[in-house]
Amino acid sequence: MFWVHANRRTVSFVSTIGTSIRSVVEGACAASQRRGEFEKVVDSVVDDEFRRHCRVVGRRGSGLVIHVDKPALVYAMRLRWSVALRDACRRVNGSARVNGIVFEFAHE
Repeated sequence: MFWVHANRRTVSFVSTIGTSIRSVVEGACAASQRRGEFEKVVDSVVDDEFRRHCRVVGRRGSGLVIHVDKPALVYAMRLRWSVALRDACRRVNGSARVNGIVFEFAHE
């Protein structure tokens, strides 16, 4: 009888994995959509130099992550755009709170 009981538990476990995978995929789709919204906001605020050297990667915690292609520009971009981008993201996306902008060197 133990085998029958264990076999039934496995079936419910498989449905739980399926449900988990579905929720992960739905969450990834929603995150991708939010990243597109942030890209539009960033694009409306920044200049051509920023567009040439930076790209929006997504969210990390309550911050927006932006990759910079040259290490020498990370600090300069942070000084120049951090406050303006944070304020623009807060105005447009009030529900998706952005508490900071993180500029990182892209290791590509």
